[in-house]
Amino acid sequence: MFRFPKNQKLCNNTDIDELFAQGASISLHSFRIVWVYNENINDVLIQSLIVVPKKRIKLAVQRNTIKRCIRQSYRSRKFKLEEHLKNQQKQINFAIIYNAHKVLSFKDIDLKINLMINRLIKTL
Repeated sequence: MFRFPKNQKLCNNTDIDELFAQGASISLHSFRIVWVYNENINDVLIQSLIVVPKKRIKLAVQRNTIKRCIRQSYRSRKFKLEEHLKNQQKQINFAIIYNAHKVLSFKDIDLKINLMINRLIKTL
């Protein structure tokens, strides 16, 4: 239930380029989500990508810590999004982009990811 397997990670370069070229976005302080609908080629409803730019956070240790916190928060919250997409019979590709210049605590990241997923569900 709280897994993030390889088939749910967005790795295909053409899909990533399409996501950033044609995707819609939602912004909340420190985060931005870009998403695009995709054909349901396989039985995976969601493929996601987590981005922490080197331009904003210079140290790799801090970038990796932020990505780890985002993944943990996303893993625990994604079931709501999966249920919604299953009801709609759609598949999406999306990217979670970290926009803050400082490292936020896990509590703040978890709260903002929860808000972003709820906002994404309302938008879809």
